[in-house]
Amino acid sequence: GIPAPSANNNPLGYKFSWSPKSVLLALLNDAKYINNGKPQVIPEEQLLLNTEQVQFSESLTLEGYPNRDSTNYVERYDIGHAKKVLRGTLRYQGFAEILQSCKELQMLDQQKTVAKQWAGKSWTDYITSKSPGSLDNFLEQKPSLVTQALNWLGITDHSAIIGSTETMLDAFCELLISKLTYAEDEADMVVMQHQFTSTTASGETEFRTSSLILEGDPQGFSAMAKTVGTPAAIMVDMILTGQVSQKGVILPLSKEIYVPMLAELAKEGIHLTESISINA
Repeated sequence: GIPAPSANNNPLGYKFSWSPKSVLLALLNDAKYINNGKPQVIPEEQLLLNTEQVQFSESLTLEGYPNRDSTNYVERYDIGHAKKVLRGTLRYQGFAEILQSCKELQMLDQQKTVAKQWAGKSWTDYITSKSPGSLDNFLEQKPSLVTQALNWLGITDHSAIIGSTETMLDAFCELLISKLTYAEDEADMVVMQHQFTSTTASGETEFRTSSLILEGDPQGFSAMAKTVGTPAAIMVDMILTGQVSQKGVILPLSKEIYVPMLAELAKEGIHLTESISINA
């Protein structure tokens, strides 16, 4: 989830529509995926350095980076023959560069002793102590958008104060919550894209994309709430009306579940748009 274009009004290009701390913790995990048929690992310190552009339309180009362990999908979807399997996170361009700088300045540190030491002091003093050489030298080596973001957060002018929290990550989370919250008249947006590259029986290369772009309603449900809550509600109805014969904790991988589920989601305005192109 990201802000709708009309609500994309801060240097980070992001606002919280779900668990703030989980957003940050996800940046501290290694990423695993399949490339050229073999497992690959991206260490967490390099995670945000491995971004790719993802174009949804002429007016919407996002950046994506790997998200945790994608190798689980190989067996789950029975695609052991696939040469590349990768699940990623989508953000507005620049987000990864900014958060990578925050990681380098140890703003996502999880040592409790460090947080106690800096409670009540300014973020400026903290990151100055963590920047190699000097903070000015550090920022000079970064794109201007990093400086703009840190300035906007109040991190470079002593205005942002570190709270009394267990870790610096928690303190940073508190700071972001105070700055990256949706106003009552602002909408979030859920974006998702599946990309498939395959070879046809005649030897042609087929490119297929399935894309979802859904904006929330400031006077109603957010896009995040709608896309998470609606499938759950539909599933409850399917169970109560006897449409599901399987028992226990199950994944929606059988036609018995996903065919009626997708049909009901489409009625609620949640559907993917597909495009196909073929190169000889």
